[in-house]
Amino acid sequence: MNTQENFTKINNLKVEGSHNPLGIDAEYPRFSWMMESDLQRQRQKQTAYRILVASSPSKLTERDADLWDSTKVISDISVAIKYNGNILEPSTKYYWTVIVWNQDDIPIQTEENAYFETGLKSTDGITRWDGAKWISMKGKDVNSNGSPPLFRKETKLKGTVKSARLYISALGVYDAYINGEKLGTVTEDDKSLEIDFMPPGWTNYDATIHYMTYDVTNYIKEDAVTLAAALGNGWWNGRISKGNEKHGETTYYSGEENELALFAKLFITYDDGSIHTVVTDTQSDWKATDTGPIRSNDIYDGEEYDATMEIPGWNKNDFDDSTWMNVKEHDYTKIFRTQK
Repeated sequence: MNTQENFTKINNLKVEGSHNPLGIDAEYPRFSWMMESDLQRQRQKQTAYRILVASSPSKLTERDADLWDSTKVISDISVAIKYNGNILEPSTKYYWTVIVWNQDDIPIQTEENAYFETGLKSTDGITRWDGAKWISMKGKDVNSNGSPPLFRKETKLKGTVKSARLYISALGVYDAYINGEKLGTVTEDDKSLEIDFMPPGWTNYDATIHYMTYDVTNYIKEDAVTLAAALGNGWWNGRISKGNEKHGETTYYSGEENELALFAKLFITYDDGSIHTVVTDTQSDWKATDTGPIRSNDIYDGEEYDATMEIPGWNKNDFDDSTWMNVKEHDYTKIFRTQK
């Protein structure tokens, strides 16, 4: 005979509004879930919950949860429950689950455990970025004709890759590639690749610069890795950021003369536990060019694309970039001294 708990399940587990997210920087991330029931005779209601957070799936039990055990909390709230456990380390995956009690005080366990992974947890753009610098194309006049820059760097690997994460941002917007494949987010439903549109998105550059986190483990299949990016003006360098004559121009508008820049850290963990990082800098053979097919672009006016100027293989291994320009450090701190 079926019981009530057989008809009721807890699903849609989320952290900071996302299912199994990467790059969580919140000190106290918020948890949420939903109660779903097929029962029609009696309406199901949450009366209490218990959240467990652990460092591994094997420890995700009521006895062994080593990060946080909320214990049983009498509450019908299932949205934005703040984490209140041990300090979360950067770039670390944590596993969590929730037990919910219904109106009859019957506990209902989730059918699947969820996880979240912390980001670099850096608010100064320096800590844990391992020396990464904002880089721009050397020798490019910001007022000159030509496409926005393409960047690339090829690095030999030191072993078998266990996992890899890319942390990346731009002054402007970017399309990022690993070994020629465009990066995106794998959806949980059908495992399809969802491409981000104009990342890292809009921001008030006067205060905050966002970065994105990608799981790029499955992109690295050869004995070398090429990290590449194509930049665009986005909200950083275009007339959308121009104020009217009465109020003047915003800090980040300068007659469409703001120089584009790339900022990234590729964090590789090998099977033997060793770590390998690749960062944007001016000493490790990063190369750039503005001879690509996108000849102009603006968030209002779209882009001009010349297919005859496509550069086959520019974002793959073994490409000859000897004629490309070197890079320089973009001194963004002269414009923004308090960005996060």
